[in-house]
Amino acid sequence: MFVAFQGEWGGDPTGYLKIGQYTPATGDWVFFHYPRSLGSGRVGLSEITWAGDDTLVLLERDNLVSGAWDKRLYAVSVAGVVPAPAGQTPPVLERELIRDFLTTDGWPYEKAEGVAFIDMDLVITNDNDAIAGAPTQALIIDKGEKLLR
Repeated sequence: MFVAFQGEWGGDPTGYLKIGQYTPATGDWVFFHYPRSLGSGRVGLSEITWAGDDTLVLLERDNLVSGAWDKRLYAVSVAGVVPAPAGQTPPVLERELIRDFLTTDGWPYEKAEGVAFIDMDLVITNDNDAIAGAPTQALIIDKGEKLLR
């Protein structure tokens, strides 16, 4: 089981977020570092989704609407990467840009939060924080598009 830490945590250097891997049978945690984008606003990981073949899909976003610049989907492979136990420096995963939602899709919302593959369509959801009048959008990307390797 993989967990994305939304912001720097536990002594992480600026610009690196943890991805934790938890093994329920043993209760053990190990960690990787993810190199987040640097820019205005608070940038973090909103979602982590297993895509098979040792590939994780991560939704990275800023917290901006006006002036938003980072609403992106990345893939990372954990194949052959040995994670570090707590207290040791985690290895840095290499990320591959899969989609920039601002330039490709014009995604204007602050809180792109959820990622799912449904019948091989990619669905991105917006968290409106249950605020009256806030947008409740989902972006569906057709399965015909090549998103992963």
